[in-house]
Amino acid sequence: MRKLLLVAALAVACQTLCAQSVEEIFENYKSKTDAEYVSVPSVLFKLAHIAKTENDDEGTRVAKSISSVRVLNLEDCSDKVKQEFRKTVQNFRHEDYETIVSAKEGKDHALILTKEKDGLIRELLVFNSDEEDCALIQIKGKIRPEDLNIAVDQYGK
Repeated sequence: MRKLLLVAALAVACQTLCAQSVEEIFENYKSKTDAEYVSVPSVLFKLAHIAKTENDDEGTRVAKSISSVRVLNLEDCSDKVKQEFRKTVQNFRHEDYETIVSAKEGKDHALILTKEKDGLIRELLVFNSDEEDCALIQIKGKIRPEDLNIAVDQYGK
């Protein structure tokens, strides 16, 4: 009976780790000691939509298609927290997302995922971890894939 309870408890714990949503990851890690969390809500992006610039270039168009951004940086957190985050990323179930980039070299790991609807990127997730840093970036909006490519070409140099 004891073994059965232990196995059941482990199964529940494993499901909890494996089935974490992006929201749960932010909630679990943003309050960790030395974690940095920034959320730019949709109301600020709506204000940016109202402001018109004379230089309405592609970058501005991309910015106007974003409704919110959240960034979690664990660079200054303990090694234990970073290790937990790495395991969380490894166990993150992302069946609802399309993998754009999945790269792993040694302890460096990068994972970029998108969720699309009606030909628009509705959510972009960037998980990054290496020896010293761990980060999660979530961008929500209605971004045209070609606009994202333009922004990467323009600002990613």
